[in-house]
Amino acid sequence: MKELFALLNFICPEIFSDYADLESFLHKDEEEAEGDEEKSKKVVEALHKILRPFLLRRVKSDVEKNLLPKKEINIYVGLTEMQRKWYRSVLEKDIDAVNGLTGKKEGKTRLMNIVMQLRKVTCHPYLFDGAEPGPPYTTDEHLVENSGKMVILDKLLKSMKEK
Repeated sequence: MKELFALLNFICPEIFSDYADLESFLHKDEEEAEGDEEKSKKVVEALHKILRPFLLRRVKSDVEKNLLPKKEINIYVGLTEMQRKWYRSVLEKDIDAVNGLTGKKEGKTRLMNIVMQLRKVTCHPYLFDGAEPGPPYTTDEHLVENSGKMVILDKLLKSMKEK
């Protein structure tokens, strides 16, 4: 939930400024619901209401028949210095699981958790508590500089704008 809030806050900080407000909105219908499954459905419905304006879903047949096929290009990007630091930190924090020194079932769970944490690092190190400088939290150039993906995206957008 905190990752979703971080994305929403990044997209629209005027509306999504407080995590507690989002939490209360999502769980306001939960009191009326009986049973865990119904509570989960209520939360999912509330999430759909929030996310609907931000998601664009279109089918080729709905738009234009003469559209060219989608082209995907994979660009491999290195980690920034901050990402390397956090990546190393995640690996060293649970070194026993990385080296396979834990029980089979417990080790698999811990290893999957580590993989998810490493994935977060590669997306953006600010997804971790304490990584972003602040308060005050600002939307300055440091957001771009500390993520390899954002650096490349910034360059791509500038070159596309020039064309």
